[in-house]
Amino acid sequence: MLANKKILIGVTGSIAAYRVCDLIEELKADGAEIQCVLTEGGRQFITPATLRALSGRPVYSDLFEEHAFSKPLHTTLADNSDLIVIAPASCNVIARMAAGICEAGGDWI
Repeated sequence: MLANKKILIGVTGSIAAYRVCDLIEELKADGAEIQCVLTEGGRQFITPATLRALSGRPVYSDLFEEHAFSKPLHTTLADNSDLIVIAPASCNVIARMAAGICEAGGDWI
């Protein structure tokens, strides 16, 4: 059902971040390609190495880090995804998304 679907998973700071490991494994078992982004808060609960091992792809955690894309990282990741999932979605991230707040240099998911 998810064969060849590209899913971008944003991992935010919450104790529930460890559960994203199960989600990645289930989505990959269904044939999805997984790309992960990790907020600074998310790094307090799960490591980029864990997400990289599970997804088989690089994990992005800095909006301004060097990358191989010709366009900005955040637009490239969005354009290359069929679905974007924020898991876990912390209260802070939900509130910021609802209010349209995005600070440069902060958690960028």
